[in-house]
Amino acid sequence: MLSKRLSALLVLLCCTGICSASQDWFDGMSDDLPDVPAAVQQLHHKMLEYKNANELDAAIDTSREIVDMLANRSQESLIRPLLNLALLQLAARKTGQAISNLQQCVELIETTEGVFSPQLIQPLFLLGTAQKITGDHDAAVAAFRRAQHVIHRHDGVYSFDQLDLIDQLTILNIAAGDLNGAGREQYFYLKINEAAFGNESLELIPALDKYAQYLKDVGRFQGSIAHYKRAITIIENNYGDKDIRLIEHLQGIADVRLYQQEALRYGLTWTVKNDSRSGLTFRAQQTGPRNYLLKNPERVRTSDGKKALERALGIISDDPESDITDHIRALVRLGDMYTITGDSKASDLYKQAFELMAGREDLEELNSDLFGLPTRIQPKNTHLLPIYTSVVADTYYADAELTVKPNGRTGNIRIIDSNIPHQERKTLKRMLFLYRYRPRMVDGELVPTDFGIHQLYYPVSSTTNTATSTTDTGSISTDSETSARL
Repeated sequence: MLSKRLSALLVLLCCTGICSASQDWFDGMSDDLPDVPAAVQQLHHKMLEYKNANELDAAIDTSREIVDMLANRSQESLIRPLLNLALLQLAARKTGQAISNLQQCVELIETTEGVFSPQLIQPLFLLGTAQKITGDHDAAVAAFRRAQHVIHRHDGVYSFDQLDLIDQLTILNIAAGDLNGAGREQYFYLKINEAAFGNESLELIPALDKYAQYLKDVGRFQGSIAHYKRAITIIENNYGDKDIRLIEHLQGIADVRLYQQEALRYGLTWTVKNDSRSGLTFRAQQTGPRNYLLKNPERVRTSDGKKALERALGIISDDPESDITDHIRALVRLGDMYTITGDSKASDLYKQAFELMAGREDLEELNSDLFGLPTRIQPKNTHLLPIYTSVVADTYYADAELTVKPNGRTGNIRIIDSNIPHQERKTLKRMLFLYRYRPRMVDGELVPTDFGIHQLYYPVSSTTNTATSTTDTGSISTDSETSARL
């Protein structure tokens, strides 16, 4: 089971899944089929009309009719119609049928063009994608690797044409729990870009950002920051040290430190035992928890993150073309960082942001969004461990109340209704004590707020454990997350 700590990475990579991939291939679908009778060409045009109207079933039936009409002609004439049929079936989620047609397409190309023909790349990529959808990951890896090998033979080891394949192989490695393998793929992705653009090129920055994000998501925090700093250096060398293009990379450094602290503060601090009841386990390629971090979960170096956000705020403040909302959000973002790390300067930043919005009708909505109610700023998601006991309820839940103090910390924590065991109530109260909020403001002053947290749902397990370690710091996450209005 994939860890929730990898969810951001998986969303990033999987968002280019089968639907968008099919649409990309549709964009390249030709208006005509080569060397076919007029009647077949007419049917092909009809199929395109159905496809453009999103009438996929009709388009599939028409495409299948085309394949049948060409069955007795040359094998070459069947390749494109079979591929078109598979594309339509993939878009219609008829994945098994698509796999069969893609395998036939691959066999025809091998017979007519050879086993290293560049024409194999497209159907092999689609075949691997379809097999990944059905859960046949070994077959998917084989298809992607073979497509990559064909690319290497024709365009070199560092060909750009393999970048989509590398992302797919990364996803499959993560699914198999092989973070080392996934890391090698993403590192190779970066090296391809370095070979194409050089180590100091502005064109390298998107690949640096991508790799930094990956390293953050798998808990390689120092490596992530190092690659954000590489991007910053490139921008400084080309545009100077006050350029607004620096901001997202400076914010990236801060995000890494906050994510690292969240992994420790809200993971290890209440899941420190590895006993028969909890059954906590760690993936073989990752290190276990470090005792000094367990005892001192606040001990994460955040100074570089603070300095990065302070610098970003300075760049925005000095830029005459910056929007007031950019300035406000930069103040609030730095204030949030201070709140999370216990720095008393947070209140001054919040007040500065509030003053910039005071009396501005056009900023009333932003003011309400930022300071109308307490906003939980850490953790980003709630993490509740499964209840391990004899199953006596279909659902375990808890309702809680707490007070958000002007400094963003919580107090007066009360469990007002729940059916979880007594020990888990104590654990929940400890977790809620560690929450950090951006406090509510009234007339420019930070005020305490009584706040209700309703229906924190727990995953239930009577025999098996679903908690896994997900970073090299040993942080813990679970298979199920809560749905709470916090």
